[in-house]
Amino acid sequence: MGTKIDVSEFGRRINIGVKAEMGIRRLSNRALAKQIARSERYVRDRINGSQEWAIADLERMCSLWGMTFGQITSYADVDNAETTLTDDDRRDLVLRKLKAGDMRLAAHVDPYKREEMEGGDGR
Repeated sequence: MGTKIDVSEFGRRINIGVKAEMGIRRLSNRALAKQIARSERYVRDRINGSQEWAIADLERMCSLWGMTFGQITSYADVDNAETTLTDDDRRDLVLRKLKAGDMRLAAHVDPYKREEMEGGDGR
């Protein structure tokens, strides 16, 4: 039997991104498992942080969700990889995404988001 390798800090941060994207889409573990052709247990082990996501899984999610690989891995883009994400890190990450025009952070569809984001009232 082999030695168990712990989940890396990078893997934990990627998992934060996967869970955030699942939340935006209101996906359960079961629904995600079906979408990426994996078992529910496989997804649960990754969501709970016991195992790391395979790159092929992340690529499937990106394809299904209309994202680039860079967008899903951007959740791991924090200056100091030795620390866990703090509330400030999360806030900074969200602000960077908003400044880049990434409106997937919104949980609903609003045709006036762009106008409101640019300072108008949007109506």
